[in-house]
Amino acid sequence: MEHFRERFEQSRLRLSHLGAACAFIYVLAAGVQQVILGHFPAHPSPAQALLIRCETIDLLRATLILLAILMGMVVFVAIAAHRVRSSPGAVLLGLPFAVLWVALELWYRSIDLFVVSLQWARAYRVATDDALEQQLLERTIQWDGIVTALYFPLLLVLLVAVICFAFALGTEPRWKVRVPALGWSLYGTTVLARILGGYAGLAWLEPFNDRAYFPAVILAYGTTAIWLWSEGPPWATV
Repeated sequence: MEHFRERFEQSRLRLSHLGAACAFIYVLAAGVQQVILGHFPAHPSPAQALLIRCETIDLLRATLILLAILMGMVVFVAIAAHRVRSSPGAVLLGLPFAVLWVALELWYRSIDLFVVSLQWARAYRVATDDALEQQLLERTIQWDGIVTALYFPLLLVLLVAVICFAFALGTEPRWKVRVPALGWSLYGTTVLARILGGYAGLAWLEPFNDRAYFPAVILAYGTTAIWLWSEGPPWATV
């Protein structure tokens, strides 16, 4: 049993650096997405949106976000490894919801990238038949509607995961853990604002979410990266 505990402790410490690196990559991908989205019209028409999907820079954005979602799973596991002893209930509840969120995100973003962007959008760009163009456009509009519907349970799952991990971090008295807890709490607030603004008719929350979402992501994952890195072993012992 003692040997198992030592092995777990060593794995937990080594996971810290990996989790920190993944959190940093997540922040970087979110920043790149903000820059790229700012390059395109804020409210494009359905036809414009479909053509934007063909742009190399948008394909880069979609690929980075897909990879970032995988990185996010590592971050959740690293946090769970550090906090499971102190807050087992919050971690054991939050981690399955985090896994479900990652699975849903990977599922829909994979279809969105490899089917909608790389197949439908490219076919639309080179189509010479009006009927085919209309068919592809209508198909994409229907897909966007499915994504909008899917995002409601997806955001609910994310909200539960974020609340659980914010609580697990918040039970730690050290300030370097309390700061990430504050970041995850703010992140959870913006997720709740997205749910209420997009699905409960509280449109006045959307400007708040537009302004606060990206800073909340930076604060949550950025401070978590710093904390996890500080918890890792010295390089000489890795």
